Amino acid sequence: MFTEPWIEILIIGVLFSLLNTYLTRAMGIRKRMNEIQEEFKAYQEKYSAAVKSNDEKKLAAIASETKRTNDMMMEMMLMPWKTMIFALPLFFVFTGDPWFTHYAGLIPSTYPDFATVLPFDIHTAAVYSLNIFHSAQYGARGFFIVCLIFAGFIVSTIEQNYDKKKKAQKKA
Repeated sequence: MFTEPWIEILIIGVLFSLLNTYLTRAMGIRKRMNEIQEEFKAYQEKYSAAVKSNDEKKLAAIASETKRTNDMMMEMMLMPWKTMIFALPLFFVFTGDPWFTHYAGLIPSTYPDFATVLPFDIHTAAVYSLNIFHSAQYGARGFFIVCLIFAGFIVSTIEQNYDKKKKAQKKA
């Protein structure tokens, strides 16, 4: 251990989140999802205009595009699973699998006595009962998952802002 355990777990969580973001970018998933969303939005606008104008020819032409848009929606639904093929096994290497393989995981076995109290509760029972606004204790595995959630949110927000600025610069 080089520093405090919570700092090390936090750093590992941030690195895991960055790796996941890199995999998503390398596979072109976010870019493709944005392309599909733009195409689908254009399809919806054409469809709405045809319905408002009650133009049967336009509606028939748009109906021929329906299969393509359905295929795009299916592709969009399956895209996040491509990253999961790599991320999920790696996640279980870090957190372990106490239910099926009884593998302890790198984080829990490296920090067996780690415990911390956070001012919110995102354990399953608390989330389902919408009772998250009270303190809760987390072990190493739980704290790692909390770090992943927050790091993922922050990295995703930064990535989206970066993409927006890059897109705005291309238009200028």
